[in-house]
Amino acid sequence: MSGMTAALGTGAFTAGELSDRQARITVTNDDASLIALDPNDDLRGVRLENGELTIDLDDPGINANSIYQFGYFAEDGEELDVGSSTFPLRMEDPVSGSGFGSAFVVRNQSSSSKKVELDFTVNTEGSDPGGTTFVYQTHSKDETDTLVYPDDEVLALSVDELGVGEEFGVSFLVDTTEGSIGDRFRASFSITAGPASQ
Repeated sequence: MSGMTAALGTGAFTAGELSDRQARITVTNDDASLIALDPNDDLRGVRLENGELTIDLDDPGINANSIYQFGYFAEDGEELDVGSSTFPLRMEDPVSGSGFGSAFVVRNQSSSSKKVELDFTVNTEGSDPGGTTFVYQTHSKDETDTLVYPDDEVLALSVDELGVGEEFGVSFLVDTTEGSIGDRFRASFSITAGPASQ
């Protein structure tokens, strides 16, 4: 998805027809495209695999009666109710650069500002949350959005002008304090980019 965004999101043209011409379009890795997906190297379970961003919690594994947080949540975001009053929920202001604390970031690596939208949708047919709660949050310097599944099924963030080198983050939490073995969550997300809003 990010490779296709990189190929079509440059703003060079909106539509075109080429007759008897050759065109070369290169699909790049998630961390090398114009709109990059960059995982937090300090976290297990979120990584680049064969050039694609992968979230796979089989490693490190999720135990029952536990809470796992992957990346910080924004201080000005939705108040989160986790299953343990002693859990040290990490909340900070969104940060940029090599020290980012999100699970992964969406970064503008193009040469101009872009309008960037992230849409995250739960696959309800492939998910069976049981008593487990899955929380995802997007956070930019101006806006946050939070999905708490099974209560919510859609997460979205739109940044009208993501400047060159700027980014927004995505973090998540799995709360199995009321869950059991076999609870599962599946979702997909897409990222689109175009010229910055005027």
